[in-house]
Amino acid sequence: MADDLRTLAEFYSELNKDIRDAGGVSAFARCCDLPVQIVANIQSARRMGNATSLAAMGWQTVARFQRIARDATAGADHPWLSLREFYSELNSAVRNAGGLTDYARGHLISPQAVSNIQSGARNGSDASLALMGWRRVYRYRRIAREQSV
Repeated sequence: MADDLRTLAEFYSELNKDIRDAGGVSAFARCCDLPVQIVANIQSARRMGNATSLAAMGWQTVARFQRIARDATAGADHPWLSLREFYSELNSAVRNAGGLTDYARGHLISPQAVSNIQSGARNGSDASLALMGWRRVYRYRRIAREQSV
């Protein structure tokens, strides 16, 4: 499943090919039933687009998480985790630390910020994830184009 994930550069390469194959930005926008400006903004990287517009273009954004090496394992290749795997590891780390407050204190982050990330209420900023020893990277997956109703 991870083989179908594309980097940002690969996403843009494939999107530009799709636009060329359709006959241009306007034709591609019509095929996707999207305003031309939305497609043009995504193509030019002015805006990434939301889940609905990306789905109409046949793409899905996928978040992946990786542990940041902070010790002797600096050269180790830490695996990329799915959101579910990340939550599982975070919940285990909070339990192992003796609870939310102790975990937060140990990572110099507020308990509320950890709680928001843990519950899914907030995604967590790159800075707060880094304090907790993680980094997030987005990948892109091709999906069937969603048709408007």
